[in-house]
Amino acid sequence: MLCVGFPAHPSWAQTPANDGEAPAKAVSPAASLAIGGILDRNHHLGPGDLVEIVVDGYPQFSKVVKLFADGSFDYPILENVQAVGLTTKELRDKLTEGFRKELRRPVVYVSIAGVYVPPPPPTVTVRTPTFVALGAIGRKGTLELPQPKPLRQVIEELAPTDRADLTSIRIRNPDGSARVIDVSGFRTQGTFKDDILIKGGEEIIVVEKVEVQRPEMVKVQVLGHVAKTGYLSFEGNPPLLEVLDKAGGPKIGASLERIKVMSGNAEKLVDIGKYMSGDVTANYFCKNGDVILVSEKPLKVLVFGEVTRPGEVAIDEGKSLSRVLLEAGVSQAADRSKVELIREGKDGKVERKTISVTAIERQKKDDVPLMRGDVLFVPPKKNRKGIGYYLSAIASPIWLMRTIVPGAGL
Repeated sequence: MLCVGFPAHPSWAQTPANDGEAPAKAVSPAASLAIGGILDRNHHLGPGDLVEIVVDGYPQFSKVVKLFADGSFDYPILENVQAVGLTTKELRDKLTEGFRKELRRPVVYVSIAGVYVPPPPPTVTVRTPTFVALGAIGRKGTLELPQPKPLRQVIEELAPTDRADLTSIRIRNPDGSARVIDVSGFRTQGTFKDDILIKGGEEIIVVEKVEVQRPEMVKVQVLGHVAKTGYLSFEGNPPLLEVLDKAGGPKIGASLERIKVMSGNAEKLVDIGKYMSGDVTANYFCKNGDVILVSEKPLKVLVFGEVTRPGEVAIDEGKSLSRVLLEAGVSQAADRSKVELIREGKDGKVERKTISVTAIERQKKDDVPLMRGDVLFVPPKKNRKGIGYYLSAIASPIWLMRTIVPGAGL
């Protein structure tokens, strides 16, 4: 609640008093601004208002009171006094009548010391939906979508380049599903049967045309951190992203920034993550006989407890604790102020440290870079379960089981 009041000023000394006020009293500026900038002589008291009461000759009964939410206040002798809806004159009469039971001829003055002004309502921020556009287009990156639009209209606004392959526009939906749509007929016929509504959250990829004089079968081998390794065949030179898609996609923890392509006696590192961010120059078209090796990120840490995706996580070197927990999905039941970092030292001794992620997010403490083999335990707020309870649900290193749960793994 906000109660506005200011100290008395000589210029207010001649301000007429409310009914029931002591003649020498000045009107509070807060009260004078309560109704259109001018105090209403018949202001009806409400919750939060400040009222000054003076009992002539009895300083112990003179005080400033604040009306509770129900419009009442506590007062000596009279106990709980209901004042909501009364004017100062009516409240004076009510107090005078009450004091007559204890005082002889009480003289009571009542004045307004402040009028409660409610705070303004909170502002609501509305976020505009967005989608991601990549590939052979003039406008790319994360773009706003104020309202849903048909795909044909979105493609035109993205300004496809001359090398754009409009026969295979790739759409990745927010739920992870994907499809390929041919929009080339729209420019020649004015319509196409597979038009869909883009609502926000989608990823639209416009690949470049593969220019070959004659189709040839291209066979490549995919190894490493992908869903399906082995040999894959394509008609023409496929872009690296298409090869990875056909291999089932990279696994979680794959290093998309350093994909090794071995072509004959030459080796090339391709940053496919850069291409997916909209840099068409980072694309690579595979040749016959290419060997593609998708490596895993160099470091691994273990995350368990109140997270949606517990288990081992591959990360890049120098990645911070708060970022890893964000990707692991901390649940609502987690105690973010008591995250435990468990680290095996060079001497084999285990170090345990409690870290407040809440303080890191508020920039009150520095974030913590993680090291290979680190373990993060996110405890619950209530109904505490032992750390061993969470360890039993995941595959964990023997040194951790022996350290946290005595006798385990022996």
